[in-house]
Amino acid sequence: MRSDRRQFLKGLGTMAAVACAKPGPVGAPVSSMPWGKVHPQNQFTLLDPGRTPTGVLELFLMGGLSPWETFYVVPEFGKPDTGGPYQETQWWAFDRDPRLSTSQFLKGCGFGDRPSFVPFGADSAGTTVNLGPYAYPLRDRPDILSRMRIWVMRHEVEPHPSGIAYGLTGQKVGSPRLAGTGAHVQRWVHENGLSASDAPAAYALFMSHANFAGNHGAAAAIGQHRSSARPLGIQLGRDMRLVEHIYRTKTAEHAGSMDALVDLYARRYEDRLKQRGERIRSPGFDDFAFAQSAMSRVGTLAQILDPSLFALNEIESCAYGNGSAPGATFLDETTPAIRLGTHLLTNTIAPARHVTIMDGGLFSDPAGQGYDSHAAHVDMQGTNAIHTFRELARNINEPGENDPRKLDLDKHFILLNTEFGRSPSREFTVRNPMGGGTNHWPWGYVVVGIGGFVDPDRAKVVGAIGEDGYATESITPSELKAALLLGQGIWPFSPESFAVGDGRVTSSERDAAVWLREHVLGYAT
Repeated sequence: MRSDRRQFLKGLGTMAAVACAKPGPVGAPVSSMPWGKVHPQNQFTLLDPGRTPTGVLELFLMGGLSPWETFYVVPEFGKPDTGGPYQETQWWAFDRDPRLSTSQFLKGCGFGDRPSFVPFGADSAGTTVNLGPYAYPLRDRPDILSRMRIWVMRHEVEPHPSGIAYGLTGQKVGSPRLAGTGAHVQRWVHENGLSASDAPAAYALFMSHANFAGNHGAAAAIGQHRSSARPLGIQLGRDMRLVEHIYRTKTAEHAGSMDALVDLYARRYEDRLKQRGERIRSPGFDDFAFAQSAMSRVGTLAQILDPSLFALNEIESCAYGNGSAPGATFLDETTPAIRLGTHLLTNTIAPARHVTIMDGGLFSDPAGQGYDSHAAHVDMQGTNAIHTFRELARNINEPGENDPRKLDLDKHFILLNTEFGRSPSREFTVRNPMGGGTNHWPWGYVVVGIGGFVDPDRAKVVGAIGEDGYATESITPSELKAALLLGQGIWPFSPESFAVGDGRVTSSERDAAVWLREHVLGYAT
């Protein structure tokens, strides 16, 4: 596995963010109230403590998860031979593809005698929504289904770079407030004194083919937050040297002397920033001091990140269509990513509050976006979704299991997120003339929440998609991300997070929070 040293050093600044909550030589933030804390008059908008998750795992499925075979199957829509503009769309789009139909794929991949789709519940239009075959590892678990909430989403952002950033942050490219959820959580935890640990409260995990420095890096973006809010980014891959960097193996013999020398230089520089004995505001120096402090206090992180967590394996493909053949092997980074994310949230040393996994899937494109199925829809969506959902289910406690190393749906919230969906009809373009795939589709897709504040009373479909594939009732990434902050006990409105104008309720922050609680989270005030 590989680690980018520069990004690692930037991320180390998060480990010293505890200094924000405690007086120290680098000063304290200028604020009358800790960031993210809810004013007493708005406390009623928060969920009861028992509903608030202790940790969040966000799986971001890069490229665009197709809803038509997973979490939004309406077999009445798009039926073949019915005439009209929508026949052979949605669930039926690849039903008759002679090269690789959905049924052929499932037969070759050991789907067995399971039904192709099973009812989940009615959407906001009263239409029964089914769960499709690519979601079968989750739908085979009634305990998971009883804690599943499906949100219909819609926006107007088509390209991947801007769509990924919008889906991860709830802010569009160009906004100075473009920050991943992990950054908000990181700052909230430490400025409110909710952790006494040196370890980060938030992490962002990137697979080797994802570009940490590009649009995928929005998972660790900090927007207008200080750099101490940055989640610790971990780049997976074959040449993984993160643990070596943590232990500073090449300089370990002189680590104490080197730290003392750097500290001396830092204090001398700090003295130059003082007037009449008081240091002027110098956030750049504060950021450096955070990173410097973290470099000398990595023991906790080293205890958490056991090298065995990063073990990789190759697995054999069962697909045999456009993109792969029987017996082909894929490097599996999804399994260790989910295993590591689960460990970060459940370890007893310093459990994290938020972990984002940028999942590129087993069968990926050159950009690391395994769900960007322009030319091989059935292969890519089926292979990647089934594998990811299988590994996720394996890391969730079954009823009565009570394994402390696994996710507990009473304590943890899981978000299956993506930048947009896939078009309800096949893509026939100059680049993909054979129609083996689908195009980008932000106008009607779904994201899924499991566990945490989602109890059996909130397990439902929120919104609706019509036969044309367009959402008729939906929410936006801004509304979802703001609501999820509120669901974690964080006030979502500030100059660094969300403005009232980012949602549809603009009368006041309080009214907007009430709407998020009721319509997105499902809790009446």
